[in-house]
Amino acid sequence: MACAQDAIDELHLVPRMIRGDFGTENVLVARAQRFLRARHGDAVAGDAAYVDGPSTSNQKIESWWALLKRLHLAWWTEHFESLLADGWIDFGDSVIMELLQFVHAPLLQLELDDFRELWNQHRIRRNNRIRLPSGIPDELFTQPARFGGTDFGKQIPADARAFLAAKFGAAPRRAFFAPERAAVFAPLLKACLNTLGFAAVTTEN
Repeated sequence: MACAQDAIDELHLVPRMIRGDFGTENVLVARAQRFLRARHGDAVAGDAAYVDGPSTSNQKIESWWALLKRLHLAWWTEHFESLLADGWIDFGDSVIMELLQFVHAPLLQLELDDFRELWNQHRIRRNNRIRLPSGIPDELFTQPARFGGTDFGKQIPADARAFLAAKFGAAPRRAFFAPERAAVFAPLLKACLNTLGFAAVTTEN
């Protein structure tokens, strides 16, 4: 939901329709989409603006996930499995889990940001066998008419955006840790790394 709200805050638009799978992570997105589309009055406004379906039916997103896993996530999966196998971490220890998140979440986010930029700037080749847009995703999104497409973004009234923000709170901005928790873990991490011989490590780097 945080990613969807981030886009809504930036664009003041909502998609004409969203199709999602049956995962629990999409429940709030479905509710917000139907609420924000309730006033538009077109054929797929309101409840029809969100459609559930199995992700396996969407070959494009399945291909995207496979590429993300191969280029980025596979290494991290092996990394954490290795830490677990070698006895470095205990997934049942809440402090260890928080420390893992404190160390790794910003690194994972950087990799995801790199992948997003790579994807949005790559060129999708034309395929005459299926009806899909071709071109660079960033350009297809911002200039759909140039490529024979249609902008299906729907304007959201200011009061609806305000209600959504009040209901779900402000979209987080990379707030991996509350400041008070970061203040606890930063010195702990520094001490651990210095013990391992990284004497130049500071809480700033």
